[in-house]
Amino acid sequence: MGNDISPRDDIWRRFPGDEWDSFDALPAAIRRRLQQHAYDAWSSNALLLWRTLRRRHASSARAETLLLRHIDHCERLEREAFAAIWQARRGTVLPHLAAAASVLRDRLPGAAQDGGAAARDASAPSAMVPAPRGGRRRARSSPRRGATPAAPRSAFGQSAATVLAAAMLALAGAVLPASGAWAQDDSPARGDQPCDEGIAVNTGSCLSGEVLADGFANTRGGVHRGVAALTQLKLGLGVDLGALAGLDGWSFQFSGFAIYGRQPTPTLVGSLSALSNAEALSTVRLGELWLQRTVDGVGSVRFGQLTADSEFFTAQSAGGLINGTFGWPLATSTALPSGGPGYPFATPGVRLAIGDPDDGTGLRAAIFAGDPAGRPGESDPQRHNRFGTNFSLQGGSFTIAEAVTGGTAPKEGALRPWVLKAGGWFHNGGFSSQRGDPTIYNSDPASAGILPDTEGPAPRLRNDYGLYGVGEAVLWRGEHGSLATFARGSLTPASRNLLGAYVDGGLAWAGPFGREADTISLGAAWARTGSDGRALDRALRARGVAVPLRDREITVEANYNYAVVAEHLSVQPVVQYISHPGAGIPDGRVSTGRGLRDAVVVGLRLRATL
Repeated sequence: MGNDISPRDDIWRRFPGDEWDSFDALPAAIRRRLQQHAYDAWSSNALLLWRTLRRRHASSARAETLLLRHIDHCERLEREAFAAIWQARRGTVLPHLAAAASVLRDRLPGAAQDGGAAARDASAPSAMVPAPRGGRRRARSSPRRGATPAAPRSAFGQSAATVLAAAMLALAGAVLPASGAWAQDDSPARGDQPCDEGIAVNTGSCLSGEVLADGFANTRGGVHRGVAALTQLKLGLGVDLGALAGLDGWSFQFSGFAIYGRQPTPTLVGSLSALSNAEALSTVRLGELWLQRTVDGVGSVRFGQLTADSEFFTAQSAGGLINGTFGWPLATSTALPSGGPGYPFATPGVRLAIGDPDDGTGLRAAIFAGDPAGRPGESDPQRHNRFGTNFSLQGGSFTIAEAVTGGTAPKEGALRPWVLKAGGWFHNGGFSSQRGDPTIYNSDPASAGILPDTEGPAPRLRNDYGLYGVGEAVLWRGEHGSLATFARGSLTPASRNLLGAYVDGGLAWAGPFGREADTISLGAAWARTGSDGRALDRALRARGVAVPLRDREITVEANYNYAVVAEHLSVQPVVQYISHPGAGIPDGRVSTGRGLRDAVVVGLRLRATL
């Protein structure tokens, strides 16, 4: 009963394929979920989604979690559509909803009894799955072989971000092939692929958007007391070219952002670490722009305009911290030309991933252009490459690689139980010696009235390199929250780098006080200057130059991310303490003879996400 008013043919598109073979090719967990659901589905659709997700993420575990979530979502949508038709035609609430019954068969009252089966038949469309080869059709109350339908065709129309979508699609139009009008009945349903973030705007296409507003007040120390604010708009478009254009295993990513406001770090504090991981020169800037080819069970290769800080030297549990050093750390941003391929720069490069470094064990390595600003000389690198479109191949090359292993996350979006990473990087460019002009060490300290030339030429040294490690662990995991910790460390040669050693670590408490979408984050970072730089300071002091002895910078942060609307709107108050801003290096705006005083900064971040 009920088949005569089933809306499934109007809201789903059925893809071709043998239903029994498709069902048998699915993982056991997917088959169980399909058999549990009260609404029959199509196995060929489920298999298509399974293969697409596995190619996209190079991870069977992640693909399985996403597909289970999508199956449940489609089940709810079909039941809602059926209930609306039932209400319109019969004038009563669908019995399934009136009884508050679960959509899973093994959780329905009386599911093990004949009466339970009869009740389900009276309250849900009983579409029959295709019969086995040469056999008879099996009624829906039998163990089923089916799959999820595609998502409804109207998903995009429900979005409140039409303006953002139009802007992003206009930008993407230059690089994406035409895919036909969305409203055509013979085109695949929009949103038939689950999006990791953002909304589905076309077959295999996901649009993401985020607006940040940061405000900071320096209450003491640093350069001077005062306030500064900035805003950032970030847009992204991810496309599965297999679903969109039949290019199996291929995907495309575009991102861009616009920044406006004062940079709080140089204007208020003068520290090496950035108070905000969103601060940059006011401009509109291209982020990443790449193609990726994924081979099931092997890995992936990505090429185009890339960033290193999106995948390398990262700690997932540090993601809630606002200070920039907990993302692309000072160990690399102070060592590499123009800060390297980390925010706000992307640069031409190629990345190779082998195995499953995101969710299991694997290796990732990449090579980038050596200077993302394109040899800016004495000018500000961000002004030299203001819009992120220099695509420079100058400055040598930067190579980075890391090996990753860890436990499997219990569900999609959850932290892995533990993760270990070991990596290193190499740059084949030229770097100034941190010991400065050799004549400083050869001059006679007793030379009356003659001071050494502190701006004299420093020898250029070939190549630079560094080693690093990352560790993460979940200390406690409950039904609605978790407590995780992370630690990172790095060593670089003192002869070429301002910093010789770097360590950071922290805690992330997800779901505090029973609020599942909230997070409390604590972090601390310690950066120690190299011995060669300190030797230069001692030599200058011995010759009567009034300079402080550089030492270290310590950053401590605490913040609370309060979700106003889960996954869409949050407020994040933050406190940061910076000890020895600039690692003791004098700032001419305050004094040339001493370092900056310790700073205490309070701030607030507002975040709205599409």
